[in-house]
Amino acid sequence: MGFAEQLKTLRAGKNLQQGALAAQVGLPESVIDAYERGLREPPLAQLVQFADFFSVTVDALVRAPGAPRRAELCRATKETEVRVSLTLGRGESSIDTGIGFFDHMLTAMAFWGNMTLQLTARGDLQVDGHHTVEDVGIVLGRAFAAALGDKRGIARFASSVVPMDESLCRCAVDVSGRPFLVLDAAMPQAVIGGYDSCLTQEFLRAFAMNAGMTLHLRADYGENAHHITEGLFKALGMALRDAVTVVSDAVVSTKGALE
Repeated sequence: MGFAEQLKTLRAGKNLQQGALAAQVGLPESVIDAYERGLREPPLAQLVQFADFFSVTVDALVRAPGAPRRAELCRATKETEVRVSLTLGRGESSIDTGIGFFDHMLTAMAFWGNMTLQLTARGDLQVDGHHTVEDVGIVLGRAFAAALGDKRGIARFASSVVPMDESLCRCAVDVSGRPFLVLDAAMPQAVIGGYDSCLTQEFLRAFAMNAGMTLHLRADYGENAHHITEGLFKALGMALRDAVTVVSDAVVSTKGALE
């Protein structure tokens, strides 16, 4: 049930005919009819108007309860082209960024995050991996935010601890709309299979800023940069899995909104 069915349901709930609703929101009756028959899609301004009229969120208006939390995004610049399809729910992921170790980390994050992630990135790897890794963080963060919508009912706060051989990594997250990153993780080796260890911070910063989350990650100890990095990505996935779990039908904030 998408916008068309939602509009019909909400209108019926107010016991309004199409003409009466049209008069209330200042639109021709033919436009309301076209919306309800799925022949037209409303612009954002009209979605906001309908949401205000029916006292619901825009997300509730366009996404039926129980519908998949999903988003697809593409971003192209002179340096990279990144395509992401993200569903918050377990499924087979396929990731190809041209950086093997980074693909491995994103696959682990998606698996432990209970996400289905289809992601391709083509970047200027002849320079280095920086632009590709950072831009993947940007697009994946935006897709994550879009898939969550208004965040209604999510647990919001979550944390995890992951031992990875000799290393121990922690993650705490608040999916609040307030972006911030704290990363405390020394990398004993500068390069992991062609992947610069410092790029983990670039990805995490871009992801947190664009997803709108407060993200704290720490490696308590470790001697192997591969183990530390993998522990961080797995801990992030596990924390996100719990943070986006729907636990109620309300927005978990004293402000009444997560933004």
